[in-house]
Order: sequence, then C-alpha cells, then structure tokens
Amino acid sequence: MDGPVLQPIGQVLSPLKETSDVPPCGVPAEIRVYPRFMPALLGLESYSHLWVLCWFHRADRGSLHAVPRRVNAKANPCGVFALRCPNRPNPVALTLTRLRGIDGDVLSVDPLDAVDGTPVIDIKPRTPSDNAFSAVSPFLEYTDPSLNSKSLYNQAINHHGETCDDVALGVRIALEIGSLVGDIRDPGVNLVCETRGCIVDVLQALSGV
Repeated sequence: MDGPVLQPIGQVLSPLKETSDVPPCGVPAEIRVYPRFMPALLGLESYSHLWVLCWFHRADRGSLHAVPRRVNAKANPCGVFALRCPNRPNPVALTLTRLRGIDGDVLSVDPLDAVDGTPVIDIKPRTPSDNAFSAVSPFLEYTDPSLNSKSLYNQAINHHGETCDDVALGVRIALEIGSLVGDIRDPGVNLVCETRGCIVDVLQALSGV
C-alpha cells in the first residue's frame, strides 16, 4: 500500500531566510495560499487565531534525541516527541498565530517561526475548546530573560485575544512570581487574584490553572 501523500496548500513569505535566523518566538510573516485551495479560505476571516501546520523541509529527519539549545542549552536531552524542535522523523511544525488579515491569497499572521519558502500543509482555526488549563508540562526557561518575557507575552496575547495595558502588566506579575517561586505552573503554587479581569485572565493562562 502506498503511504499518505502530503500536498502543500501554500508557502510562507517571511523576512527570515536561514533557519539560524529564526527567533524562538517567531516573527510577523505571511502565508500565500495556492490558487486551487483559495476556496478553502471561506469564513476564515471570522477567527482571530490559527493553527498553522508547516513542513520543515530543511530538518534532520534522523534525529530522535535533542537538547533544546535555543531555549536552554543546559537542559537535559529529551526524545524529540517530548520537544518542539524542528528536527524529527516527520518535521511537521505546529504554530499558534494571530490572524492579522486576509488579502486575496495572502494571510498576514504574527508570529510564525518558519523561514521564507517553507511549505504550509494545513491551516486550522483555533477555537475555545483548544484550551487545556489542566495540562502539565516541564517549564523550559530561556537562558535569555528577554526571550522569556516575549514568550510569555505571546502566550498571553494568544489566550486573551487582544492587546491592552493589563496584558503587559499581567506578564510582569507572572515574571515576578516566577522569580520568587520558580515555575509559576507548578501545581503546588496557589495564586489568589483580586484584581482587574484582564490581569486575572492572563495569570490564569500563564499559570495553566
């Protein structure tokens, strides 16, 4: 029996040309959808966020273990199924991104962690049911504190759905809590919030309650 055949539905248009240039949190980019698949965009403009699935065509498909060096080079090696690294047997990338607009066959998104020309194999809308507040995962801190801040800010925006001053304040509070207790997502950490709703929403998202 022949195996499944993946057909790209579009490609990434990005200022990033080399994989070494891709920051962990991604950059604003565009996706050009091929003409035959444009009818599939009908109704997509109603969503604020998308799951973008790319095929990392430059990846090492022989890798089974890796150290998340771009996150924390001092972390212990893990199997690639326990990491988000690009090198893996089937290099399918999954990115949650904000849809900034659609102009004909071009989707503007922010952020996207793929180089220019990367094949896009699928686009799915993000829905509220995608939230998993009881999820547990190890917290791999970036060695660069500025990346930690940016990563948390992107997570907060993706969850909250809009930018406002309280989102940035919530991220600052989360970072301060993290400096005091370690991993804010540790089940043993209890947060009691009596403040504005946006801040509570951000802390709820970042703590994974």
